[in-house]
Amino acid sequence: MTEPLVKPELPGGFKDYSSRQVLARQRMMRSIETVYRRFGFVPLQTSIAQRRPVLTGGKSIENRLWDMRVDKSAITTDPDLTVTARFDLTVPLARYVAANIGTIVFPFRRYEFGDVFRGETPQAGRYCEFMQFDADIVGAALGPADAEIIACMYAVMRALGIERFLIKVNDRKVLNGFAERVGFQSGSKSAAALLRVMDKADKIGLDGVLAELSAKEAPEGEEEVFSFDAAKLDMVSRFMALTEGLATNADRLSALKEYFGGEGVGAEGVAELELIAMLVTASGVPEDAWVIDAMVARGLGYYTGPVFETVLLEKPEFGSVYSGGRFDDLVARFTGESLPSVGASVGVDRLFAALESLGAVDDTEPDVDVFIITMDRSLMADYFAMAAELRAAGVSVEINMNYQDSSNRAQMGFGLSRRAPILLFYGTGDAAKGTVGVKNTATKAQESVPRSELVAKVLTVLGRSA
Repeated sequence: MTEPLVKPELPGGFKDYSSRQVLARQRMMRSIETVYRRFGFVPLQTSIAQRRPVLTGGKSIENRLWDMRVDKSAITTDPDLTVTARFDLTVPLARYVAANIGTIVFPFRRYEFGDVFRGETPQAGRYCEFMQFDADIVGAALGPADAEIIACMYAVMRALGIERFLIKVNDRKVLNGFAERVGFQSGSKSAAALLRVMDKADKIGLDGVLAELSAKEAPEGEEEVFSFDAAKLDMVSRFMALTEGLATNADRLSALKEYFGGEGVGAEGVAELELIAMLVTASGVPEDAWVIDAMVARGLGYYTGPVFETVLLEKPEFGSVYSGGRFDDLVARFTGESLPSVGASVGVDRLFAALESLGAVDDTEPDVDVFIITMDRSLMADYFAMAAELRAAGVSVEINMNYQDSSNRAQMGFGLSRRAPILLFYGTGDAAKGTVGVKNTATKAQESVPRSELVAKVLTVLGRSA
């Protein structure tokens, strides 16, 4: 009986990457890691699998989580255990810190990259499985650490060769101060719901925000019915336009300072932004690369102070590609005590998709440095010996093993398809003379070199030292 064929399809919201894409992504990751190391961050790796209460704090959260189907008898005696895939790297970091708080030296600067899972609606650069690359400082009070994260974000974007981007900076206390003005308690569920609706302005515009706030039913995804009257809608409109058209961050901070009049939680947020602005400027981040934006909220509920997001000016439709903020109360979920923390995360898949759409991804890296043409199968042991010598010198090598069409021309074509900078030719005549043919595929120049000088010649063509 013939086995039924299975369609080779992925579920919606998931994506494969080709070899060329993986190489380009790895190059991007190395650039990010280099900057993180330069800022003093050290690596950490947490598990994809987490206990559901770790991720949710025992509460319902906006993200639709991915629960894992496992044989629980193999890992626990708790019948109520639910194992869930992490939706970000920040909550697992907080759990790790709480579990190891007696051995960690603070401030703890860590970076981590890995896949996370959310029940996202698939769209450009947004998938259910995606990679994040985080840098966080745990155990550092507000101000210097936040400015350091912003400076690091700027350095990462420039290291990736991106020039036209904007880091938007705000403070959740500014938004909570506004929520108080329209009648909601700072930090309440109602205030959070209001801020989430206002945060949609980039997608649905001011009119869309006002329509949702004036409606007699709850906005999509919310439980709160606002039914704002004309006076409250006018307050929303004025606040959302408060910093529009102002030329400098100093002007924007002055406008916010005047709005709150030095009182309440909103004024606290403005004071925090003033300190951060001074230090970001001292870090050499140019004014045209970052902006105080009173409408940046960030969707995750654990943010407690400054928040950041980064947009590509030529591809704003992709949304924020690098975002984060301060989460002073997240470790308290496990210890009962707050621990000041701040960080930011590169959305690797979203940023990569945006750069691909801009034609800004360099996918020209060779698959292999040297491709050996197997001109005579009886010389296979020689080909293996050459490959071993070159690999020992740090050169990547592929020996042709496609015998379906073993003509030299066909093998050359395959080597060129692998983007190999060097093709090696070695037949019985070369064996008799003790030479190897070395072809530079860029210049198309080919020369015969003594077998004993092969490694040195290849390194010279590749521009590497012995």
